[in-house]
Amino acid sequence: MADQRVVVMAGSPYERGRMYGQAQSAQIKRYFQSKCHEFSHLDKEWKRMAAAAHTAMEKHCPIAYAEMQGTASVDPELTLEHLMQLTLFPELEAFDHFHPYRCDICAEVIESASWMRCLPCELDFCSGCAARGHAHPLTEGGTERARRGKGRENGTGAEQPGKKCSSFARAEPNSYLVGQTDEENPPYNQHGLLHVIQRVTDEQGMESLLYAAPGTPCMVGLNSHGLCVLANTLFVPDNRF
Repeated sequence: MADQRVVVMAGSPYERGRMYGQAQSAQIKRYFQSKCHEFSHLDKEWKRMAAAAHTAMEKHCPIAYAEMQGTASVDPELTLEHLMQLTLFPELEAFDHFHPYRCDICAEVIESASWMRCLPCELDFCSGCAARGHAHPLTEGGTERARRGKGRENGTGAEQPGKKCSSFARAEPNSYLVGQTDEENPPYNQHGLLHVIQRVTDEQGMESLLYAAPGTPCMVGLNSHGLCVLANTLFVPDNRF
């Protein structure tokens, strides 16, 4: 029985994507459902980010985009939109970390610049609800700009800044050694059991060995020209990463 976690792909980007979909569509759908459960509280934001990413992905990453189109052509229950959402889950994790609160009135995510609080009861709400004058019946208590949260009630348990992957590289005269950890949250990533190794041969004959989460472009890998790419997420205090 072939190892389902090693996928052999060859041909054009679209053809490679189809091979990947034929081998892994069930695993990709399972992984997508786990992410839907993890980020159910950010469903609107996730879909908005995915829709906005289509044009940028097609323009700046045409090979990966064509592979995703090929993968999406195999199973009608696995669409290009699903794959785009999976590709963006690191960005969604960052968004989730830096936007942990929702307005207690309209339930929308509160941007830090418009985060207000009712002083008597410590309800959090956005500046829009405050401006409309119906944020809370106890208006005589006044409001203030929130400086510290009440506590995160609906967090996902996603990784926190400072607990991301690490990598290393060592070069010798005729060889090199590289490596990387994968410090994703195990329960929310199926304990890594659905991640795959892709053995890829492109149209020019270049060979690559890639590591990827289900349904996403490769995260790390190396090719027959001696190029190795590692990936690390970097956070800074002002919400950029």
